[in-house]
Amino acid sequence: MLGKRYISNGMLAAIILSVIIAFMISLIPMQLSTFKQDFPVFHWQKDIHLTEDNLVDFVAAFSIEIPIKKVILEHDMIAVDFSIQDADLNTNVMYKDLFTVIQKSLIQTTNVKEVLLRVFIDDKIFIAVSANREDIKSNPSMELKASMMYKDFLEQYFGLNYGKMFKPE
Repeated sequence: MLGKRYISNGMLAAIILSVIIAFMISLIPMQLSTFKQDFPVFHWQKDIHLTEDNLVDFVAAFSIEIPIKKVILEHDMIAVDFSIQDADLNTNVMYKDLFTVIQKSLIQTTNVKEVLLRVFIDDKIFIAVSANREDIKSNPSMELKASMMYKDFLEQYFGLNYGKMFKPE
């Protein structure tokens, strides 16, 4: 009987302490003035001002398959080098990844005006693309037309520069 009484008192003390801690935490002011609005936790914010501080997070959010060799951010230009092995080359995937990087860099940032992409095979340039905001004025959301391939879009809007290693399909 005596043991139950001590357990009841301990339980009551724990509940009271929990309520006091919850009340004290609710009194701490929250700095919500820095947020413009509420966003879901995993929502990608549009209009990112890309800096060296958030460059890694920005590049890590790309859902691409070809490995990145190097990324350079200078003023209003981002340059991304990719490095692939000849045996791993799937040109459809490569064109899709190039499109994705250009689209995210030009549409989801406020300060990037030019994107330079190069794909290397064994330290030799396979393909290069130079894109800027002026190129997509007629299609600012970079939407693909019906039955348009990524390669066709890149050639039409930006032009593709092929290195000496290019093998026609």
